[in-house]
Amino acid sequence: MRLLFTLAEEKDAEEILKNVKSIFKNDLEKYRPESLPMLAHLSTERLINAFVNHVYYKIVLDHQIIGGIHLIPKEEGHFYLNQLYVLAKFQGLGIGKRAISFIEENHSQIVLWTLDVAFDNFKNHKFYGEVGYKKTGENIVSDYLTVFEYRKDISLNK
Repeated sequence: MRLLFTLAEEKDAEEILKNVKSIFKNDLEKYRPESLPMLAHLSTERLINAFVNHVYYKIVLDHQIIGGIHLIPKEEGHFYLNQLYVLAKFQGLGIGKRAISFIEENHSQIVLWTLDVAFDNFKNHKFYGEVGYKKTGENIVSDYLTVFEYRKDISLNK
């Protein structure tokens, strides 16, 4: 089993789009498209824009794209973890934890990591707690979606 984290390229956009739509299909139905407009209107063009203007890794297992990591640079030393996802059949294998280790090691200049998790996504609350994130707040996105805000301040550990 060979797991790689490499920057996504334009040629990966179609496959990544298919994966994202598959992984987040239930979220779009549950929270409604108006709560998740970036996800609801995602296209290959928007993905390619993210590849160019943000930091977007594909997660590859044995030559197959099985997930992704979308990081959005904020102010200096701060990244927002917009998405970390792994196809369902590959979840529970430690890939998410390896992804977190990868981004933290490869972006060691980043001392503040932030992200949002849907209030009722208990699996992700547990996961991010296990990798050192702390809940810092809540944000009502719409009548259908409230997110919990998480942060990990690496400067506190240095």
